Amino acid sequence: MSVTLPNGLLIIYNPTHDAGRINNTLFHELSHFILCHKHGQMLTVGDCVMPEYDERQENEATWLAGSLLAPDAALKRAKASGWTHTQTARHLGASEDVIQWRWRMSGIDKFIRPRSVAS
Repeated sequence: MSVTLPNGLLIIYNPTHDAGRINNTLFHELSHFILCHKHGQMLTVGDCVMPEYDERQENEATWLAGSLLAPDAALKRAKASGWTHTQTARHLGASEDVIQWRWRMSGIDKFIRPRSVAS
């Protein structure tokens, strides 16, 4: 989650997550900032505090974060080089889940074939 402070933006993430997932979180929260999204409210129900989300804004931030972490050009090059999702994720600093999602959503899996090695 992120909080706007008088002197900047504070992004709160789980430091026990792996680096790729932390990067996903950071890029997702930065995407909200880039897209000028309005912060949601915190709802209190009894002893529970739950964040209120705007689903459209969450979807927009997810798309932008994925595009920033794994741009089409980088995915095309990885696919053409024969890299796996794991290799691509490691190279780009993203989670493997994001790479799989971006690869599928961009159509790269269907339209780009790895270069064949000449014998």
